[in-house]
Amino acid sequence: MSTIAATQTQDHTQDVTVLDTLLPGDVRYYCGQNILLSLGQQLEAYDADRVLIVTQRLLWEPHGRHLYAALKERYLCGYAFVPDGESAKSFSTLASLCEELVELGATRDTVLVALGGGVVGNITGLAAALLYRGIRFVEVPTTTTALTDSVLSNKQAVNGRSGKNHFGVYYAPLFIWGDTRTAMSEPARVRTAGIVESVKNGLVGGYPILNAVERYYQSNGPPPYSAYHNLVLHSIHSKLDILKKDPSESGYAVVLEYGHTIGHALEYLSGGRLLHGEAVAIGMCVEAEISNVLGYLRREECDCHRAILHDVMGLDVRIPASMSVDAIVAATAADNKRGRRGTQYVLLSSIGQVLSSMGDYTVAVPPAAVRTALARVSRKGAS
Repeated sequence: MSTIAATQTQDHTQDVTVLDTLLPGDVRYYCGQNILLSLGQQLEAYDADRVLIVTQRLLWEPHGRHLYAALKERYLCGYAFVPDGESAKSFSTLASLCEELVELGATRDTVLVALGGGVVGNITGLAAALLYRGIRFVEVPTTTTALTDSVLSNKQAVNGRSGKNHFGVYYAPLFIWGDTRTAMSEPARVRTAGIVESVKNGLVGGYPILNAVERYYQSNGPPPYSAYHNLVLHSIHSKLDILKKDPSESGYAVVLEYGHTIGHALEYLSGGRLLHGEAVAIGMCVEAEISNVLGYLRREECDCHRAILHDVMGLDVRIPASMSVDAIVAATAADNKRGRRGTQYVLLSSIGQVLSSMGDYTVAVPPAAVRTALARVSRKGAS
């Protein structure tokens, strides 16, 4: 069962919330404030011959160099950079990183530290799975999306020529070490995009996270750090509440893909102009319309999507004018949920209730219904 408890260790200056995630490998999530530099202490139980940090150059000055200095006091230590942006999730980046880690002295007893967002986590996780047929790694998320979403699934992947996350494995970290202070330097746009996945959890599961998000955005002035930290904890639990029903992500947990069939297509077609959360926000609005076209979701429940994503969070939920319906439909054909029944969608029958049949939580949708929904969102997005 998912548990949460506050603990205090001798060297930590802050309480650490410990979450048992129920993911394969019994991964434990340590989420705290100002705990980044205590990572070395936590690693002592794992007898690493060296610790190698994988991060991005833009994260080196605010976080990387400080963590490197702290780890060097305890371990042989090195670091490697991966490029910024979604385009870095490629085989070429992965191959270059693996070779560099070998040059840095990685052995079967080395621990990799993935310091960054989802791109860094995915590339590092895949490198860890491949090096010497598998070495250990730790997730150290520094973005809202990573803190609340990507580190909670042991999915490591790179993109293919025609779509996202086509090639990957399930590979669990030793543990997750999340310091919410590291995400405070995120631009507001990036943080809001990160919170979209939490909204998704509420839309598919009916959890109180939707109320927590609304309170966060309706505070007077910029929300204080304490409000952000608490929202992160609420967001983590909103996903764990889903994962505890299907910890191996082999059945029910596919509901976490709500908005992603269209969202991934939009993100891919945007060439980086849309952040992942922004694309998923539009994707959820489109997929709500698909469900309405098919006669499942009421109009007011479709409008609920726009109310929280646009009216509360300020996101533009229109399909970009540069993307044609034909291009989006073609891009969905490369979705990683595609099977012999064609492209699969997670759809809602009501807010908090996913459409299902005989334990199957995805639906093959007629192309005409997809086109109608895309046209509706193109016309009816935020003005």
